[in-house]
Amino acid sequence: MNEGSLKEILPLLRPRSAEPTLFTTTVWYLLWIGLAILVSLYVYRLYRQRKRRHAEFLAVCQEAGISEGQTRLLKRITRARKLKQPERLISSAHTFERQVGAYAQDLVHRHPRHKRLRQIARLREDLGFDQLPTDQALISTRQIDRGQTVMISDYDETTHEEILVPWLVLERDETVMELSPLLRRGTEGHQIRRGEQIDVRFWREGDTEYHFHTLVASVDGGNLTVPHAIRIERMQNRDFYRIHVDFPIDLYGLHQTQVEDDAAAIALLDEDAEATQETPAPEPEDAAEADDDTDSTQIPAQAPRLHGRVENLSAGGLALTILAGSLPPGSVTEEDGEAEWLWMVDPAFEDEFPLAGVACRAVSTEAVLGGQQLVKMQFEALPLTVEKEIVQRVYQHQLDTAGGAPAPMRPRDEEPDNAAVTAESDTDDAAAQGDPGDLPDPPAAG
Repeated sequence: MNEGSLKEILPLLRPRSAEPTLFTTTVWYLLWIGLAILVSLYVYRLYRQRKRRHAEFLAVCQEAGISEGQTRLLKRITRARKLKQPERLISSAHTFERQVGAYAQDLVHRHPRHKRLRQIARLREDLGFDQLPTDQALISTRQIDRGQTVMISDYDETTHEEILVPWLVLERDETVMELSPLLRRGTEGHQIRRGEQIDVRFWREGDTEYHFHTLVASVDGGNLTVPHAIRIERMQNRDFYRIHVDFPIDLYGLHQTQVEDDAAAIALLDEDAEATQETPAPEPEDAAEADDDTDSTQIPAQAPRLHGRVENLSAGGLALTILAGSLPPGSVTEEDGEAEWLWMVDPAFEDEFPLAGVACRAVSTEAVLGGQQLVKMQFEALPLTVEKEIVQRVYQHQLDTAGGAPAPMRPRDEEPDNAAVTAESDTDDAAAQGDPGDLPDPPAAG
């Protein structure tokens, strides 16, 4: 075959794509139109939701009495923090602190004197979030009340021991807190310098102990200015501050098997309580005998006894010195199991600290001078009320050691009582006239 004829028919042999039909084109356009409608409806739904939430947020702000400027500030924070429920900034103090407080913390790092910080402080006061009720735990140092006594940890170079120096929260804003020494005498010899890191603890009345770290921004006339801490820790049965004390104590040993038997007996009595409800009540003499039996079951007559002196104490446990060798074998908690003995403070114990009937477990022991043995004990299942009371007594003990709280100062703008002024004037007149009948009796000698 001629080569030229093949070139003429080759284009006719190539496969050719078919033209799209009208049905295919229609379906294709319908799919794109449907997709565009779905996207438009989704965007419109988001717009309606955002508009509805904005209207609800404005209504909540108006109901709370927030000004337009404060509302715009909250809207700015809402966009910056990408909040889905901005109304919770007004209804929840903790949400306000987590979001607005974090926004203020970032703003402090970038612009310490920004005007929004003053607006946030004013907003906090208007919402009533500057003072929290005792049933709500603190999550920021910006929530500490003015006038709160805080304890700054320091090192006593004379006794080589850690001490707590009391300070007073004089003022605070969104940027810093100003602390003033509660007792001038307690701060002598304990100079705190700018840039120094300090550990601060405080007891919140009706709550518990808190702990945070911060740096000293400035020192002015004895007062400290410290920035707000990034994190505040609420102490719960751990790392409580330990003070040095010295008082006698008696403990009674209960064997672990006996404690388990007593717990089983109590559970059995609870199960049979309904069956024994129809049993007549015992006579007063029988009841007294039953109480004596109960006491003897809790502390048997043959139970080992420990007599020593408490060296240090916290809300988590105590350390006492006893005569070497008086601690029964198996009293210390081992790594492979629990201790055989549980120690109970004498129920008749009376002292500054509420330790009567508190159960303890020995965790370590070491020999000391003078034939003594130091035993460290941890409180076992300490009730929360007793724990809080011990912490409060610890802080009061440190305050008393520093010299005691000062007497309340009389306000400068308080006018003197007219009756008191009149009585004082009468006394001065009587003294000037020399009338012995109107003068107070002289003090007795000695």
